[in-house]
Amino acid sequence: MAIFTIPRASLRCLKLAFALILVALVIVVSTGLNDDASSTVSYYTQSIQEYVDTYIISYTGTGDDDDESGSDPDLEGVELDFGNIESNAADQEYEHDMFADKENPAENQMASNVAEFFADLFSSIEKHSPVTKSDKMYSDDCPLHGDVGTRPDNYKDWPKLTEDSLGNCLEVSRDEVELLRLNHAAFVQDIKDMDIQELTSDKAISEDRGINSYYRGDGIVMVGGDKYTLLSFLSIKTLRSFDTTLPVEVFIPGGEAYDTEFCNNLLPQYNAKCIYLSDILDKQTIEKYQFKGYQYKSLAILASSFANVLLVDADNFPITNLDDVFEADVYKSNGLVLWPDFWRRTTTPKFYEVIDRPVNTKKRVRNSVDDVSPMDMYDNPENDLDHIPFHDFQDALPDMSTESGQIMINKRKHLKTVLLSLYYNFNGPNWYYSIFSQRAAGEGDKETFIAAAHYFNLPYYQVRTGPGVDGYHKPNDEGYRGVGILQHNFIQDHARHQQAVADFKKSKNGPFTRDQVSKYTLDTFYSHYFEGDSTKEVDIMFIHANYPKFDPASLYAGRDFMYNGDHVRSYSNLKRINNFDLELNVYTTLNEFVCNERVYFPFLLHALDDNEDEYAGMCAWIASRLDFLEKTHEDAISSN
Repeated sequence: MAIFTIPRASLRCLKLAFALILVALVIVVSTGLNDDASSTVSYYTQSIQEYVDTYIISYTGTGDDDDESGSDPDLEGVELDFGNIESNAADQEYEHDMFADKENPAENQMASNVAEFFADLFSSIEKHSPVTKSDKMYSDDCPLHGDVGTRPDNYKDWPKLTEDSLGNCLEVSRDEVELLRLNHAAFVQDIKDMDIQELTSDKAISEDRGINSYYRGDGIVMVGGDKYTLLSFLSIKTLRSFDTTLPVEVFIPGGEAYDTEFCNNLLPQYNAKCIYLSDILDKQTIEKYQFKGYQYKSLAILASSFANVLLVDADNFPITNLDDVFEADVYKSNGLVLWPDFWRRTTTPKFYEVIDRPVNTKKRVRNSVDDVSPMDMYDNPENDLDHIPFHDFQDALPDMSTESGQIMINKRKHLKTVLLSLYYNFNGPNWYYSIFSQRAAGEGDKETFIAAAHYFNLPYYQVRTGPGVDGYHKPNDEGYRGVGILQHNFIQDHARHQQAVADFKKSKNGPFTRDQVSKYTLDTFYSHYFEGDSTKEVDIMFIHANYPKFDPASLYAGRDFMYNGDHVRSYSNLKRINNFDLELNVYTTLNEFVCNERVYFPFLLHALDDNEDEYAGMCAWIASRLDFLEKTHEDAISSN
């Protein structure tokens, strides 16, 4: 195949045009990560590493000297039609189909009603958002210095989670609480005034022409844009490898003109499509509000056409068939399923003043994730009400904190939840993110959904089984490096919880002996039902591969997962992840679509500075790593 050569003058024009596009995208597709947010991401990664350093068995072997820089891959034999990659983006017509049928007056009326609904919604959010912002100052006496877990060696830190302790951290004045309270109440009243009651009958849904009937069917939603477009495709390929047939919608924040080849040509082959803000908002509303990254999850859920949504981060890989997840009783009865983070909740008590929902600090209803055991099993002289973690009390948000790499939600049941979560996200950087997390790892949008559902007294299920970590032991006894969060099967988890409920209905002490009850702790309960030496672990359902992400440009630039020029596997416990070789799957896809078929992903060209040699080098590195993964696949499977 002849290699197309771009004249130097034309290449300069292309670079200038591409630079102008990137400037526009920086404005429109900004992730909204200010200095605080960037430091939060860094802190979250650091906290995860501290977790795995503490709880993953340390490596005891020896290895060669650590050299993460590796050596340059062999570029021989790599032939890249770089000019063809550039030209793929040119002169493509936009092929996105709006949900409304232009020939159907009823459909057009629905589309008009939906656009009006969302225009009113964003007007209300703007009207009832505080114009001030938190100084994010913390008391010198705040005891929260690091995150608090649930394991036995964390019990000593639980006094940091009492009402007095949590209330003595983020400084929010009485006037600020009142300002937030009045705005929150006004926005919630606007939601209550909207016609968004749950429609349950087919007849009611078919006759409605408003927002209630706009959402139909079941599906999976991801947020794309920039590198997340490619990451979402890797996740979709994994979905299909497990024979999941649910349709997928990829939310493109930058609009219809971006990622056109991906949207028009690639996704339709996998029962997937791109969706945009223009599906639900008019041009004026989109231009007015300049939406940011921390709002994208709520916006993606709202823009999606599905009534039942599994929102999955683009760097998250479902490793089981998901076709029946919306039929699970625990989902159908709650309409919202959330997965846990590693740490206990640190929301300030002032949040409950803001939402006018007082917490009953006279009634303990759980011990962290254990809401089944009678609370008197935990009562002892040193565990009086003043020493109980605040969020163990009635009417408080329950543990654990949320890891929002995956969320399941029924929008007909929980539309109010989504709308209020959007309000929290609009006001998150200025107020609510700090209120929800108080500097805890991962501070951001992750608590907005549970907080919104909790406010409206809508049901939700929290997975009790804590997240796991997979990674590898660095050579030369350099320690363990975690690379992905493992989240568990919510259906199996719920069955374990229901078994606990049944056991304690049969007997006051459940399945535990008198001796076990005499020294009963949270670990006694948790290790028996969810994860312990003699308890089979709930199956892994998701691998959230978020540190680092499978971004080939950055991995190639850093020669990541290489030591002394040799590749190493980053996921080492394949048995735990259903014997699925995630890395082999991902690099096979990258090699086929990025290098062999050369699908046009604009962010890759930008990341490599439009450099043909760098693109070829990246593909050589991908091929080299793929060869290593293929050769070590059988050993990786059998070693577990």
